[in-house]
Amino acid sequence: MTETEWLNATTFNGLVDRIRITASERKLRLLGCACCWRLRDDLPYGCAERIVAAEQFADGIISEPEYLARFTVASQMRNEPGSVRGAARLAVNSLHDSSATGVMQTSLSTASVRALVHCKWQFGKSYHPGQHTIRFGNLVAREQSQQCALLRDIFGNPFRATPFSSLWLTSAAASLAAQMYESKDFSAMPILGDALQDAACDNADILSHCRESGVHVRGCWVVDLVLGKE
Repeated sequence: MTETEWLNATTFNGLVDRIRITASERKLRLLGCACCWRLRDDLPYGCAERIVAAEQFADGIISEPEYLARFTVASQMRNEPGSVRGAARLAVNSLHDSSATGVMQTSLSTASVRALVHCKWQFGKSYHPGQHTIRFGNLVAREQSQQCALLRDIFGNPFRATPFSSLWLTSAAASLAAQMYESKDFSAMPILGDALQDAACDNADILSHCRESGVHVRGCWVVDLVLGKE
């Protein structure tokens, strides 16, 4: 895969292969969580709490036994095959495997794509009975493209080294990054870019990522650099 292909890819094929060796377990888990949060409006009871548990386990806030215990209820609930809520539950349950190997092998993105597309498909099919195939394909392509944007936000550009100088780590930058990470509200990213630039940061990739209009989620590579997370 070339750098141009990485920047323009609209499916996970190739992107995951490119980061497979160097990706941390934490970032992979957060990617799965970010994909599942896209189902926020269609999550059945208890699923949001399980995504939060996966995030907390990724950051070492809770232990593995506690993390797995939070998923016990999921296995006891009715799976609701073929339903919108059942499809959403499938995506969240894909976060259950606690092993690094399992995280690599579980197709978190695929589960989330299928669930979200299924939700929209079920909602719209009674209104557009003659356009199923076209609408389904468009929804899949759109969701895959959105998830590629999530992956790039979390992993950055593996074709470019991005050193971070300790001189750029001011109290203002650290406070902004921590606040966004905890709240999951990344609307202050442009302000973080200004704070870093004020501290003499001259890395174009860092500054442009802070100021671009794209999506930012927990695990964002710039916020992680500021917070010293891997």
